[in-house]
Amino acid sequence: MLKTSRGPVREALASLSQEGLIALERHRGARVAQLTDSDLHEIYSLRSQLERLAAEWACRNGTEGDFARMHQVLADFDDMATPRSPSAVASLDVAFHDSIFRAAHHEHLYRAWRGLRSQMFLYLVHKGALRQDVVRSWKPDHRKLFAAFDARDPRAAVALIGDHIEISFRRAQAASETPNEPASRR
Repeated sequence: MLKTSRGPVREALASLSQEGLIALERHRGARVAQLTDSDLHEIYSLRSQLERLAAEWACRNGTEGDFARMHQVLADFDDMATPRSPSAVASLDVAFHDSIFRAAHHEHLYRAWRGLRSQMFLYLVHKGALRQDVVRSWKPDHRKLFAAFDARDPRAAVALIGDHIEISFRRAQAASETPNEPASRR
């Protein structure tokens, strides 16, 4: 129907599988991955360690251009149409944290983050981990993080990112314990 050969489709499925978004089953095809509470704990425990390391390295290795990109994500929040949807804020959240990993200039660390990034977004959006209170507090929370990076203060950046991820984990846990409801009711 789309006149696409099997090769690019296989490559796309392999990429989605590597990102943890689909599960490939031999002789059965592919299915959308289901994230469990166990996955949530594993994702956040790994993210916590990776992001602390990224924060330290970003403070040491980040360039003016890296911090300008980080600041641009904050500016993009202001340019977003209102009311801001949780999925739009989730996209900016992932972009902000992606900019931290890029500023670290640590290729292996960035590859590890890329493996988690899509799963984080999936959890934020589809499990309802970004409720309306997060939409309101997103910019002040991320401004504090940016200030530590902009000051090139690794101790403050690591502490703030640790607290930030712990709060995010608790929100995600609470969201996974609550049945999903329409965003307007959150």
